Amino acid sequence: MQTYTGPTHTGGLALPYRWPRISIVLLTGRCLIIAVFVILIVSCGAPPVPEVVDSQQEATISPLPMANTEKSPAPESTVAQLGLPTPISLPTGTPPDSSVNQVQGAINVGVSELGSLEGAGDPKALASPVLGRLNMTVYETLVVSAPNGDLVPRLAEDWQVSPDGLTWTFSIRDGVPFHDGGGELSADDVAWTWIRSTEPDSRYGGAGPVASLIRGLNQLKVVNQSTVQVVNDKPRFDMLFSFRAPYRHGLAIQSRAAFDRQGPDPDGTQLTGTGPWRLIEVSPSDYWKLEAVESHWRETPKFQELILWQIAAESSRIASLKTGALDTAEVDPQSEDQLRQIPDMKFTRAPDAGQFAWNLHGQFYSTKRPGYDPSLPWVSSDPDTGSAEWNRARKVRLAMALAIDREALVRDVLKGQGRAQHYWIDAGNSWLDPLKEADPTPFRYDPTRAIQLLEEAGYPEGFDAEVACYPRGIPYEMEVCREIATKMWPAVGIKTKVNELTYAELRPDVLRRGLGLLAPHPLGTYTEPMALYPNGVWRVGSWNTGFEHPEIDALVAEALAQADSTQRAIPTLAIAEWIRDQVTHIPVYTPDLFYPAGPRIQPWQLQGGDKKLIHNFEFIEPR
Repeated sequence: MQTYTGPTHTGGLALPYRWPRISIVLLTGRCLIIAVFVILIVSCGAPPVPEVVDSQQEATISPLPMANTEKSPAPESTVAQLGLPTPISLPTGTPPDSSVNQVQGAINVGVSELGSLEGAGDPKALASPVLGRLNMTVYETLVVSAPNGDLVPRLAEDWQVSPDGLTWTFSIRDGVPFHDGGGELSADDVAWTWIRSTEPDSRYGGAGPVASLIRGLNQLKVVNQSTVQVVNDKPRFDMLFSFRAPYRHGLAIQSRAAFDRQGPDPDGTQLTGTGPWRLIEVSPSDYWKLEAVESHWRETPKFQELILWQIAAESSRIASLKTGALDTAEVDPQSEDQLRQIPDMKFTRAPDAGQFAWNLHGQFYSTKRPGYDPSLPWVSSDPDTGSAEWNRARKVRLAMALAIDREALVRDVLKGQGRAQHYWIDAGNSWLDPLKEADPTPFRYDPTRAIQLLEEAGYPEGFDAEVACYPRGIPYEMEVCREIATKMWPAVGIKTKVNELTYAELRPDVLRRGLGLLAPHPLGTYTEPMALYPNGVWRVGSWNTGFEHPEIDALVAEALAQADSTQRAIPTLAIAEWIRDQVTHIPVYTPDLFYPAGPRIQPWQLQGGDKKLIHNFEFIEPR
């Protein structure tokens, strides 16, 4: 078996940071890869979704049989002995703003929304955004994202993957106490949390992916009180994705003993976690008050208390930072100029906090789709990448990419808070570094070349195109969309009609592959590109970015079969290089986020993962 050996590895196996440049042939032979692809589709159906890429789609689970279990040799209970009470209903609605009073000895943090704690003591009742905040304070997960995006141990001390990629063995950290008499963390707590969170009536946002790992044909075993084992019916490279933080759906491990003693805790005031902060007081629609856990097993906080204040309005959070009522807050990057006027204000930077790329819808070459329209200039009527028609459409796509001045956008629109992006889904991970080192700027701004390419493709006067701009939650997305669609593309002859819509209006056509327009789709970050490829560009994925092709289908199928990250890197890089060379997507920028650090606190380092959630408060030092 191959064993996780240290903090610079991903997925339990060594992640090669520097590979030699890989030539793209279909690797081990086209026939073998297509055979693997066909077998996977026929026997397994659609792949498991490794990460929720469509935040407006809630996970649901059909009733599933209980996972097979193996009785622990120790006298403690096993996962087969589970009593599961009635599910908890979660309220909805956005509470009003609240005022903030400075509290001596506490870190005061302003956030736009806290979320309801109702049911938060039950693994099957946790929902975003409350889970993301609890995972970085009261609760902890098996693994976390390091600052560079790699997955590293937390409550799981290490893990092993069998040579065939089917058996994952997790060693649970010894000596980790739960808060308030919840006992000591054990493998039984881990297995109980997994099963409880994936009951058919679960409201937990990541229930679907976790259920696909431990239920059905898969086997969940408590080997002993320090070891949990999962035996899958096929290799699962995505095993760790649902167990990480910072991430809004990362599965927090809870105490089974505390739950059995106190029940599902309907008002959310008795949360039993292992994190560095303990929840001691809640004012609904107002604040959470937490106190530091003394002698915490991992990192004892430097401040005695932490208060998270819910302040919906950005202007109110800025005003509270100016008066000193808040020490830090979640803020919009556009507020930086105001914040820099505050004396002694410092900043914690969160680079690569999202990504913005154009999806060129209509490129459905794997099968017939409603949105396939070869009359669109960027779509080929022939899927053969060696054909004249393919080359014509590729020239159009390349012209569109070269017409975008990424450096100017970062400088003038983002005010320097970000970087130009040339590789799709490279933000938040190091997987594509070999390609970036060999060719760092394949889409460098060149409007003269763009005009020439359009002429060669048969569009000397340019063409008309329909564009959709819609917000998805990353900084400057609407401004960048308008700048490209109304200025940069028209400058080379691409005349656009811009529709400012909501994603909800477009989503039904996205799911059925019915769009035939140009639309950016801002995304978060991913621990590796394969966290999105199965959904984004695979023919049988549930969600899609407007592109499918048989060659990519085969490579995605090959990558899905590799739990070994070193082996999975080969088809992953092949997909990324193919997407770059064929210009099937047009990456533009990845923004930075920042968090202000007022005069009472020092800037601190954030973990990787979802940087839109302020976290790692236990590492904040007083000035």
